[in-house]
Amino acid sequence: MYRIAFPMVCFFFLLIPYGMQAGIRSGQLFAGGQYHLMRIWPHHPDMRPHTGAYGHGLEMVVGVQSRGENRWERLYNLPSYGVGFFYGELGNPGVFGQARSGFLFLEMVTAEGFPGERRIKYSLGLAHLSEYYNPPHNTGNEFIGTPWNVHFNLNYSLSVALGEHIRLRPGLSFSHFSNGAYKKPNRGLNILDVNLGVNYHPGTSQWEDPLPGHPDEPAPPRQQWLWIYSHGLMQRAPGDPRYHARTITLNYTRSSGLKNRWGGGVDIFWDDHAREETASQTHHMHFYDYMRTGLFVSHDILFGRLSVLINLGTYVYAGHEPDQPLYQRIGLRVALGRHIVANLSLKARFLRADYAELGLGLAF
Repeated sequence: MYRIAFPMVCFFFLLIPYGMQAGIRSGQLFAGGQYHLMRIWPHHPDMRPHTGAYGHGLEMVVGVQSRGENRWERLYNLPSYGVGFFYGELGNPGVFGQARSGFLFLEMVTAEGFPGERRIKYSLGLAHLSEYYNPPHNTGNEFIGTPWNVHFNLNYSLSVALGEHIRLRPGLSFSHFSNGAYKKPNRGLNILDVNLGVNYHPGTSQWEDPLPGHPDEPAPPRQQWLWIYSHGLMQRAPGDPRYHARTITLNYTRSSGLKNRWGGGVDIFWDDHAREETASQTHHMHFYDYMRTGLFVSHDILFGRLSVLINLGTYVYAGHEPDQPLYQRIGLRVALGRHIVANLSLKARFLRADYAELGLGLAF
């Protein structure tokens, strides 16, 4: 698992220089704690016997409230961002155990008014689950196949001021744990919860006043070509070997304002599972016999050097027939320089993970 966990951790730390450290220069630090009352959502019928009890969790965060020094902060109504740690008892200690997660978060104001601000927070991190499918010690958990998993959380909350420095934070959230099909089983855990938190802002009330920004701050390029090579690992069924998957992506995008880019492109896929199955059916195999080519449309949501990518594609050539005609991709991309980008994404088919991709590419 370290072969997928280590590069993911490295990718998360690549985001920090363009996020939290940049914000400390102009923003205000804050700290917070949050209690979660949780219940696993049985999205598969065979999960129901294991998900009757409520779980409990505790979350701690340290963040920066931006003041608009960068253009993207002003575009998104002065968001806050930072790092955090989550610990949770998942409601069935013998089957699901406990979750421990370190994560990065981005939180934005969606509305203001009585009794306070409405905020939405996106968190992404790396979690360790104490219980997972591990015969003969744990065969009841047929939903998570590895101790290390990606942790995604979406939290909608109120922020009610209790004086100058304290903010009360009641909210609702959704969490997902998955290993990206690195090892089966991987149905994932989906958790719904209600939560209550408190944030402490040591700065004065003037920290919300936006800065004017830099008049010479460059706008994102109007059009862009991306060439990216990505690599992933996957398992098709419990007990199978792990197969390498490789992708070459050519993506053209065009900006629509300062927040969005729209475009399309071509994916070329090779994976060792398709090669193995093709080799068992023919004596004269060529690389294009197990290659797949897809066309996709893309939407990128821009946060300065960081972008969230959402792709929808269909196969136009398949030497080895895919399980589904359509595929999806969601992930993060960060600019490491003027022409270098790093990519972390999840390729899926009808919302079921194929594999996680770690990539590096060129931007023009």
